[in-house]
Order: sequence, then C-alpha cells, then structure tokens
Amino acid sequence: MRLYHHRMRWLILLLPLLWAGVARAEENPLAQDERLRQLVTIQQKRILLPELLRDIGRQTQVNLTCTRDLSADKLTVFVKGKPAVEVLTHVATLVMGEWHKTKHGYNLAQTAQAQNWEEELLAWDRENRLQDARKTVETYMAYSQKDYANLVRQLRQQREAAQAGKPPDVIVLGGQQLRLFQPIHAPAPDDYVELHNYLLGRVLRTFSRAQWQAFWRGDIFMAATFDLPGALSLPPETLQWLRQSVQLELPYEQDEEDKAAQAFRRDRLSEAERTQHVLLLFGLDEEAGSVRTNIARYLPELPTPRTFHSVGGAVIHTHRQPLHRLEEHPCLQFWAGWQTDLEKASSTQWLTAKIVPDANAPQPISEYNKASLRTSPFTLADYLQWLSENASLNLVADCYRTVWNVYDHIPFHVPGETIGGWLQRVTGASFRKAWWHAEGDWLLVKHQDFWRLRHTELPEGTVRQIEKKIAQGQIDTLLDDYAALAGSMTPAHQRRLDISDGYAVGFPLFIVRDHLPFLRLWASLSQAQKVTGLRDGFIPLQALSAAQQQTFMRCAKEAMMEHLGMTTIPFEGMAEPPGPGLVVSLITAKRYEAEGMPALTNWHSLEDLQRAVELHKQLDPSKEYRIVEREALECHYAFVLHPLLNLRSRLILTPLLGGD
Repeated sequence: MRLYHHRMRWLILLLPLLWAGVARAEENPLAQDERLRQLVTIQQKRILLPELLRDIGRQTQVNLTCTRDLSADKLTVFVKGKPAVEVLTHVATLVMGEWHKTKHGYNLAQTAQAQNWEEELLAWDRENRLQDARKTVETYMAYSQKDYANLVRQLRQQREAAQAGKPPDVIVLGGQQLRLFQPIHAPAPDDYVELHNYLLGRVLRTFSRAQWQAFWRGDIFMAATFDLPGALSLPPETLQWLRQSVQLELPYEQDEEDKAAQAFRRDRLSEAERTQHVLLLFGLDEEAGSVRTNIARYLPELPTPRTFHSVGGAVIHTHRQPLHRLEEHPCLQFWAGWQTDLEKASSTQWLTAKIVPDANAPQPISEYNKASLRTSPFTLADYLQWLSENASLNLVADCYRTVWNVYDHIPFHVPGETIGGWLQRVTGASFRKAWWHAEGDWLLVKHQDFWRLRHTELPEGTVRQIEKKIAQGQIDTLLDDYAALAGSMTPAHQRRLDISDGYAVGFPLFIVRDHLPFLRLWASLSQAQKVTGLRDGFIPLQALSAAQQQTFMRCAKEAMMEHLGMTTIPFEGMAEPPGPGLVVSLITAKRYEAEGMPALTNWHSLEDLQRAVELHKQLDPSKEYRIVEREALECHYAFVLHPLLNLRSRLILTPLLGGD
C-alpha cells in the first residue's frame, strides 16, 4: 500500500508536465509547415544534432537550427522515407526540447524543465558521492585535535592485541618463507592515525571560507615543512610525528632471534631520523567520495622522495543510505513511464517479429579494437545500427561515446529472438541501461544515465580530428590536438576517463589520462609561447600571464598528486632549469609495432620486440606478426616548482596507436 501511494504521489506531480507536453505537441509549429511533410532519409550511426538538422534542412529546403546548449548532442538515426516532421518531433522528444518558429525557420531549444531536471540530478549525484567525504573530513579534523603520540600508542596496542596468538604474515617465494613486516595499506576505520591523514586534519582546521570553497570545488592543496611557493605550512612537530608514526609499521612481536625483523625495525627508524622535509598534497576525490592524499618524505641521499598515495577511508566501510535515491527523481520517473511495456504492446506487431539476419553477412567488427584493451568494444549505437539493418526499423536514439558491453560480451543476435526480446536483452543487459519506446512504426531509445553522459562527452569535432590524423599517420600537430582535447575536459570528464570503458574512440586515450596536467597547460599557451618554449627548451613561470601561472600551479599539483615519485633524471637534450617553469622539448624517434600482437604499446627497441614476437609464436605457431617501423614524436617535459620538486616525464605520439 505504501508503494502504491508513493507511485500515485509521483503520478500527481508528473501529470501537469505530461499535459504540458501534450499541449506543446498540439501547438507544434512544425505541423503547420507543408514543406516538412516531405519524406526524408537519414542513415547515421553517430551524427551531431546541428549536422542532422542541416541534412534534413537540405532535403526539405527549411532552415532548422538548435540552441547552443544542444549543439553537442549526438543522435543515432536510421530512417527511410518518413515525413520530416515526424523525425524532428521524435528528435525533440529525445533531447527534451521544443520547437520554436523563428524569422528564418525553426529553432530547437531544451525546455526549462529539462534543464532544471538535469541540474538536480547532477546535484543529487554529487551530494550522494560526497556524503562520505564530508564525514571523513569531520573524522580527521576531530582526531587531529588529540595528541599524536597517544593516538599512535593506543592504536598500536589495539592492533597488537588483535594480532596476539595469530601466526605472522608470510609469503612463499622461491621455496622460501618470507615474513611481511609492514602492513598492507588499505582504507581502514582507524586510518585517522596514519600520518598523512592526521596532518590533513590539522591543516583543514586552519582553512578559511575561501579555502573550503576551493577544496569542495576540487582544488589540490600543498603543505610543506620547507619554504615552497604556493604551499601551506605544516606544523613544526611534523618530523617528530613522522618518527612516532613509524611505530605503526613495526613488527608486533619482539623476537630477538628474528634478524630480518630487527633489520626492518632499524631501517624504518633510521629513515625517519634522516628525513629532512615532508610534503603533503591533498584534494577531494569526488569519484571515490573521499579525500586523496600524497605524502612525500625527503632524505638527503635519495634523488627522489619516498612517497605514499592513499584515499581516505575513515568511513568508507560504513553502509549509509544515500541522501537521494536517483531513481525516484521525477525526470527518471517520467522516462521510466515512457518505456514501452512489452507485455502490453501486443498491438505493435513488429515487436513480435523474429530477427533473421543475412547468414552470409560478416560478423560486426568493432572500429575501436585497436584503441581499446577490450577485444570487442561496441557502443549502443553499433547495436542499434545492426538492428536497423536487420529489422528494417525507423529508429531515433540519443548517442554517446561510451562502451555498451562493459563487463560481458553482448551478442548481436540470438537465434529465434524477436525484436522485442532483442530490445529487452540488449538495452537491459549492460552495466548501463536504456529505455525504449515503440510508437507506430517508430523505435525511440534513450540512455538511462543520459544526464551524466551528456555532460561528460568529449568534443566530437576534436575527437574526429584526432581519429582522422591517427588513421592517416599524421603526427606533426597531434600534440596540439591532444592538448585541445585535454583543455576541454572538466573533473567530471576526468572521472569518466579513469574508467577503462568510459569512452569509445578510435585512438588510445591513455595518453590523455597519463599526461592530462601537461596537456592542459600546453593548451593554455599561445602559439608564440609554444614556439619560444620549444626553441629555448624552457618557459619561465614569470613569463606566463597571471591566469597561465594559476593554470601552471594547478596542473603541477595535479601531476604531483599522481606522480610525485617521478624520475628526476634529465632526458636527452633537456637542460637543467634555471628556476620555476616548464621544461619542454620535442624530438623524433623510431618506434616499432607488431601487427597482430594483442597489445596497445609500441617499442623503442627492435630487439626487444622481436623477442616478444618469438614468445607469442611459441604460444601460437599459426599466428603471423608483421613488424612495422614508424616515426614517433617524443615530447619531454618537466614541471619545475622548487629544487626538491622537479617532475619529469615524456609522452610519445605515433601513427595508428597514437601514444605510448
């Protein structure tokens, strides 16, 4: 009964919206235009909305446009000989828009209700993700008010008591038993005693309102025991706390005969005594719903710091109800009600028709095979194209560059399957799902997480340009194209990029993921600055504008958060920097690939690749591999903030694969 009243409540809320939709349909200005009754044909798996409108406009001689906020929307459209007004009406439905008469034609705009719904869903989703982060922050701040030595002592006693009577952790390696002294680091309910989290709580307690706003916005912060421009100051007791924190790592048993345990103890204590400086980086990890930290300890004899990455987990093991149940949002309720109920759609005869594909037709081949770790990544658009070709449907769907068969391979055809059965299986079998709606002889399809995907799609024009250059083997300007792609990405894009199947594109995206901070900075530079930097090998920080300096610092902190232990050994031709700034150089080099080998990487050593090919041949003598030599472009770069902070790396651009 409670569920019944709950559904009725939503129905009452949605009725005005549904009636408003009916009224708009009746007032559809397109219906009065005779030109739009002309029959049109569109066969496009992935087409931008402005391109689709121009295509229909050419066929009907009607000026059709859309607002800027819809210009990046993509659609899958397979229509043969249908009135243009029907196509355009269904397009408006899927993008949650309405048509308006203009001086020169018709313009499609998203409704105010649709915009509000999407904003609410994004806000709900963010609040759900951040509720644990807020609790973690509260926990760390609360415990950081306690004496650190006492916290370590108490936790040490608790862990030692829990370990009492248990055999020591050992692994067997090469027939020998080796004892594990240092505990495996993983988020735990008591991780507020870990030094990086204790320091995090201490620093957060000093935050101003502006700093809190920047923190929850996703900015990364630095705090150090040494004078570092742009960094906060760590408490003067930090090095003392570091020595005390080592007690958490030492073996529990005091076995005088265990020489390995004694050596481990001496090394840990000696390393803590020799540590001269500590650097802490931290920032909100919205995807994990927590705080990410990276702490570095500088020892005088080491060229790179000792680093430790972690994601705060003080409350990560709790099972808390989400603040918002997304499926109860009126937008998703509306689309769930829009979905066709197959059991009640007996009047739609084509849903019961069996799919009989051409037996001689080749199996679908993924266009993303060479650019993905998966063997057969397909988007929903690929499946819908196959359905249209084998079932002669008039089909309109929203379209996103996301891999559909995320975990399991979804067959394109199951013998004896009906169109309705196919739709239920394919749209409901993936980690991502879709709604579908049968209306007359039309099939409409919409992704269920459209509100998230729509705001994290990569710019289609840039993606197509990179795909084209990769296919044609052009690498001269590929660095700028990758930079343009990175420069357009928000933190939400980055979260999706971190998912292995987040995007389906014709080039490997790991080059963007692995070098995102540098590429973002490169995108912020003018062409003259790029030319000068490559000529001189260095762009001083003071030569950048105020906005570019902020970008430099933000990108440098992002790079350090992920790669603080990066090599400080200079690359060939890279001069030592005279001060803070960006070191950069471009060189050409030969790279080698083995066609037929199931790997995305390319090789700088021909001998190493030949050995790898021989190993693959031993596993499968029937396989043939052709080694191809390609010219590559290597970009060596370094973020330089301080003599102790000099992060160097390189990205490699090659044709076809596009990166290394």
